[in-house]
Amino acid sequence: MANKEHLALLKKGVAAWNAWRRNHYGFQPDLSRADFRGMYLLGADLSHTYLVGTNFSQAHLDTVNFLGSELDYTNFQGASLVKANLTQADLRHANLRNANLQDAICDRTYFHAADLTQADFARASLHEGYFHEAILSQVNFQSARLVYANLQQANLDQANLSHACLENAELNGAELYGAELMGANLTGACIEECRVDAMTHLESVICDYVYLKRHQQSRFPQDRKLQPGELSTLFQQSGGQIVLEFTPTIHWKAFAEAFSHVMGHLQPGEMTLQRIEPQATHGVKLFLQTTRTSQRDKIQAALMHFYDRAAMSLPQPASPQAPYLGAAGHLQGLDELMWLLKQMRHPREKAIATPVSA
Repeated sequence: MANKEHLALLKKGVAAWNAWRRNHYGFQPDLSRADFRGMYLLGADLSHTYLVGTNFSQAHLDTVNFLGSELDYTNFQGASLVKANLTQADLRHANLRNANLQDAICDRTYFHAADLTQADFARASLHEGYFHEAILSQVNFQSARLVYANLQQANLDQANLSHACLENAELNGAELYGAELMGANLTGACIEECRVDAMTHLESVICDYVYLKRHQQSRFPQDRKLQPGELSTLFQQSGGQIVLEFTPTIHWKAFAEAFSHVMGHLQPGEMTLQRIEPQATHGVKLFLQTTRTSQRDKIQAALMHFYDRAAMSLPQPASPQAPYLGAAGHLQGLDELMWLLKQMRHPREKAIATPVSA
């Protein structure tokens, strides 16, 4: 709970509070779980302050200094934070729905799992901002600086990213359904498993190259700039990728049945088996691609559901040797999978697209 003396000081007014802060440099005030709904605190020095669970909903917080403050689970819904300084503040699980953060400074700010639905970050500085698993649906990032921002697994549905700078941003696993990216700069961004749909606007995007795997791995293209239309294709491929991991082994017949069952509900070409990667010690990864990017998770769940069901009902392999274990075993396993699909008279066995990666 908030320290009563600190709370009384702030309620005397911003001028008195700021004077007290100047005379107590390095001291961390405690205003946690206080109720500041609708209050005018313009220009207040709330830097390095303990504000966990505090209610700032509908508050007027323009130019407030929250530098390095602890703001997790804080309620900023509908608050005005124009030109506020939130650098290095911790806002994990905070509620910033409909908050106005135009021109705010949020460099290296921690927004993990925060709800920023319809928040306005126009022209804000968000260098190295951490938005992992944040809800950013319909957020306005127009002309914002998101250089090196971490947007992994973030929900950016219908977000406005027009003319935003996303250089070297981590977009792996992010959802961009219906998002506006016209004029955005995506050079050096990671788009692994980043999902888009037909309503995602990628017109006039500035992008020389992207990374197809996190930690700046698999740069594409390596020695030239992206050509018109290539980025859209990459997004479609990345967003539709399905990765299935089987350890310590895979039951090929069970997978063949699962694959066949799911393909029976899709159109030709809507799902392909791209490659098989034997793991260093044991197990195997299967990489599939679907053009139904918005249903990728459902397709993946269906594949595993029918695989588990088939694996329980089918006889287990008589021996844990090839074609079920080991690199060589997986090469033979692919042959068995192809044979099984043909034996099942699958009408779309051409869905097996590319050979095993060595």
